[in-house]
Amino acid sequence: MSQKVKYEYLENKLIAKILVEKPHPFTLGKLYPHVKSIAGNIISPDIDILQKIEPHELIIGYEVKWLHYFEKAGTSWYRFYQGIGQALCYFLHGVTHAYLVLGWDNLPEKDVSKILDYFEIFTKFAATNLSAFRMLNRSIATLLTQAPIYRCLGLIAFDEAGSKCHIKGDVIEVRREKFPIDTIQDKALQNEIETKRTKLLATKPNLKYDENFIEKWKN
Repeated sequence: MSQKVKYEYLENKLIAKILVEKPHPFTLGKLYPHVKSIAGNIISPDIDILQKIEPHELIIGYEVKWLHYFEKAGTSWYRFYQGIGQALCYFLHGVTHAYLVLGWDNLPEKDVSKILDYFEIFTKFAATNLSAFRMLNRSIATLLTQAPIYRCLGLIAFDEAGSKCHIKGDVIEVRREKFPIDTIQDKALQNEIETKRTKLLATKPNLKYDENFIEKWKN
């Protein structure tokens, strides 16, 4: 099994565990695994877990990644930074908040303590230093320069036993500060995101997701 396949397997197992056990903040609303399209449009990346909390009009996307420590090379942080980038993309799909969800199996304590620090440093830097991120597509670049994304972006990390040990940005506590679509000056992009959010907030959200996910991955 390649490293990529192994990571994806562990990430799917963590998603299934979350969907079955529903730890905080997954206790409220409805959860949709692997959302692949919204309003008939295929999205990329797909949203690992989409949470809809109707009373507060919250649409929260969770990007799930797995970290691993290698004896010779140390902790591989690639999927950590990849996860942040993919979580940022969720804002293009109409979510009010986005979270990076981390799991791991053997990280040394010193690296566990770095997770929250690295997350805060990277997200705030990304939100204020666009010139360092020229590789980003135009839409994400627009979001970084025109909206306070880092205030709507959070982190949840589970230890190898599956117990939550870090959380930054509680979705219930920050519900008053949703991702501000109206700050985006690109009207076409603003309208696109607004349309997707409206479709997601509908009584019957217009989306396609993996309806058989739990059955495939819960055991």
